Amino acid sequence: MKKIIIIICGIALGIFILGFLYFSSTTKKAEREVMEYTEAALAAWEARPVWKKKIQTTQDLKLGIITDTHVHPTRINRNDRSQDAPRQLKEKDVLPIKNFVAQMEIFQPDAIMHLGDVIEGTGDEDHVGITGIKLVRDEIAKVGVPIH
Repeated sequence: MKKIIIIICGIALGIFILGFLYFSSTTKKAEREVMEYTEAALAAWEARPVWKKKIQTTQDLKLGIITDTHVHPTRINRNDRSQDAPRQLKEKDVLPIKNFVAQMEIFQPDAIMHLGDVIEGTGDEDHVGITGIKLVRDEIAKVGVPIH
């Protein structure tokens, strides 16, 4: 009778150990799956467009934005036909930029972004366009903040 009880206890202990091992392996597998899903969810959360992220900060970022200045620099001396002839912006070109600069001096941005179409450029040679870009940059630089 003792042998039967020992055999039954051995079988019960074996079943218990096998059950424990099975349960612990499935639990570890489930934990791994949860971690993988959690990591995937975090990656998806971080991949959201920046404008949908709500970042808590006490710091404000102030940007001044200007676009489509379309300047066309003209020679200061119309008789000077050389490539490096000094150029200037016409009043009609520079007035909107000066107004922008005045507004930015009041607004006090952290940086200014020019979004494009700085020069008119149609049919102009490269050096004329480069001069126009420099003239616009120099005018906007009067605000005293980085320009991008």
